[in-house]
Amino acid sequence: MYVEGNGGKGIGAYGHSKDHRPDLKQMVVGMIIDSSGRPICSELWPGNTTAVKTLLPVIDRLRMRFGIDNVCIVADRGMISEATLRELKSRKVQYILGVRMRRQKKVSQEVLGRGGRYEEVYPTGTHSKAPSPLKVKEVMVGQKRYLVCLNEDQEKKDAGDREAIIAALRDKLKQADKSLVGNRGYRKYLKSAGAAFEIDEAKIKQDARYDGKWVLTTTTDLSARG
Repeated sequence: MYVEGNGGKGIGAYGHSKDHRPDLKQMVVGMIIDSSGRPICSELWPGNTTAVKTLLPVIDRLRMRFGIDNVCIVADRGMISEATLRELKSRKVQYILGVRMRRQKKVSQEVLGRGGRYEEVYPTGTHSKAPSPLKVKEVMVGQKRYLVCLNEDQEKKDAGDREAIIAALRDKLKQADKSLVGNRGYRKYLKSAGAAFEIDEAKIKQDARYDGKWVLTTTTDLSARG
């Protein structure tokens, strides 16, 4: 949260502003809630603190304050650095984490390239014939466990969005419109062909592998269906 006027002395700092007010100092507020969404305690940090830096200290304080023995971290892919993963491993803290599919070669090649049958998972209380259930499959790469998740509705949307971009891009190329190279949505599907550009069919095929998918890695022994 940002502060105006003379506020923010001491704990106030300039940082990444989600309120689009980089001109003002801010503070980072974290709320600890239970499984029912009830607040238990809160934490406050200077406004330039990143989420990665707050994770381990919060775990330590929660363990001491509430006598918690078993901890499992569930976080998106932007929350965890390699240094934090090493620290979690040394502390024997379990985790379920999102993975950057496109940036990690092991995931893009070995995990997504591995065969296997998906299991269908339905929300509790829904009929087994409910449309577009979540599909999951487990993949082991060495000693590391990954879960590949597939949402067929999102898969169709991703494919449709890409087809619309490619169709517009083909029209632009017929007009020899060089300005399209500055468009990130277009540029990712282009390759140079001498002084001109053409559609990169290999890139389109490669991109389709990620449609509707996301990958998790975990140290837990929880069922993939859970």
